[in-house]
Amino acid sequence: MPLTQANIHLIETVVAFALIVLLNIFLKKKGILNGSDTPVFTRLLIQVVLPVFIFFQLLRYPPGLRYMLPVLAMFITGCGTLLAAWIIGELMGFSRSTTGALMIVSSFGSSALLGYPLIQYTFPNNPSAMTEAILISELAVGLPIFTLCPLVAMHFGDDSKTAGSLQGTLLQYFRSPIFIAVILGFAVSRFHVPLDSPFVAPILEAAKMIDGTLAALACLILGMQIKVGPLKRLLPIVAISAVLGMGLQPLLAY
Repeated sequence: MPLTQANIHLIETVVAFALIVLLNIFLKKKGILNGSDTPVFTRLLIQVVLPVFIFFQLLRYPPGLRYMLPVLAMFITGCGTLLAAWIIGELMGFSRSTTGALMIVSSFGSSALLGYPLIQYTFPNNPSAMTEAILISELAVGLPIFTLCPLVAMHFGDDSKTAGSLQGTLLQYFRSPIFIAVILGFAVSRFHVPLDSPFVAPILEAAKMIDGTLAALACLILGMQIKVGPLKRLLPIVAISAVLGMGLQPLLAY
């Protein structure tokens, strides 16, 4: 594949994110950052920064029906990868729990942590790319994560204690600030709110300031969560998942 300007920008963005993550790992080793603070930053990201980011992105750039096609495509490719992971797990003789884990990590993965800031910096002048990413992440990926993936975990984990947890998990998703922000952003954008009015403009400016913390906060959380350990047992799972997620899934989508 020839290196276009967009590809070069993407590589530069990924390298920049990696450098920030490495910096945070270094700060954690030096004791400047404390791993016990991770839940605080995570709640700040999930309950404040991402909902504000999503709501005002949809408000500024109202989504149309054409955005539903990539949402449907992503859902179908995720289900296809889920099936492929099950077949591979069976052929390779993995245990039920390992096969279930492979199916979950290979099919639907949340893109909220680093996906949004990556798209934000890779396509800075393409607002429709971010709108499309939000809908794909929250509808085509987020919803299956809280519906199909718990079913897979229950079936392959064979844990009777989780049998009644699907309804509660799904209810928790529908009550989450991120999902509420998507619905409100959809609804309010239909009213064509005048964004340059003296009442709305200051709120938008405040939202932009919050948006600016998204990438740094995501890298901070990732750097604090990373733990270096033996990967020998995980390498086959990681390799298969990488091939399915970055090879098969884009091919199906294409």
